Amino acid sequence: MFAICNKLFMKKIIAVVLFFMAVASNCFAQGDESDTAVFTPYTIDLSSTSFRLNSYSKSPMYFYTVYGKGNPFDFPFPNHFSIIDKSNTVSNIKDYVQSMIKMSKAGLKVLNSLKEKETEINGYKAYEISFTGRLDNTFFKTYMVVLSNGKTTLLFTGRAVDDYDFMINEFKNLVRTIRIK
Repeated sequence: MFAICNKLFMKKIIAVVLFFMAVASNCFAQGDESDTAVFTPYTIDLSSTSFRLNSYSKSPMYFYTVYGKGNPFDFPFPNHFSIIDKSNTVSNIKDYVQSMIKMSKAGLKVLNSLKEKETEINGYKAYEISFTGRLDNTFFKTYMVVLSNGKTTLLFTGRAVDDYDFMINEFKNLVRTIRIK
């Protein structure tokens, strides 16, 4: 009798452990957009593009690449974009944009065609920054947007390493689908 109760108890313990493991893997599965959507402070419509979530970190930083493939941190990096929640670190958007421009100038060997524009996107205060740069032997075009609803501030950074005009237009279209939660 004791052996039967012990086996039932062990089966219940194993079932509970497996249940919690399944829940944890669903909540924190890297690269699964449906799982991360709960945690993002924004929504973005990727339905008309081939970009998919590649990786994310607890910072929170979200990286998107074509079909979620490639390494956005490795050189030469693929066409990609990132969205970073800067809400806890940015108090003045204009000052933040100026610091981003200074960092970009300091970090790149070549930085050309720098453009900055204050605008409004989807009803949010926004700053667009674009430039052409070179890092090592990789030339790229960058399209950055800082979006804020006064409470949440997001930094969108798109980097095109080929098919520049198409990719920059793709990034501009994607930014216009972002909705801050």
